Amino acid sequence: MPTTQQPYLRVLEALREALEQGRLAPGDKYPSINALVKDHGVAHVTARRALQKLQEEGRAHPQQGVGWFVTEPGAAEPTVEERLRDMEARLAVVEGQLKDLRSREGTSP
Repeated sequence: MPTTQQPYLRVLEALREALEQGRLAPGDKYPSINALVKDHGVAHVTARRALQKLQEEGRAHPQQGVGWFVTEPGAAEPTVEERLRDMEARLAVVEGQLKDLRSREGTSP
């Protein structure tokens, strides 16, 4: 029977299963977004959404330019400054993508 589960939930469940089975331990690096895209046949935004959900659950944290890592149990929540830096980094990526799209389409802001 075909699944109707949202794609990010499939990725999320696979990552949760890896955590529960001990294939991923605190401090380990999660598979890259590109690897998740390839392995699960999803879009980049979908893979990123699954990792962000794990971050909301306190099970993942990003390191800019490095990747996503399994959070230590009971690790402190990120500070406001850390969260702001993370959001600024994500915004910079989106702005860069928008600029690229606009240049391809020949439009300006």
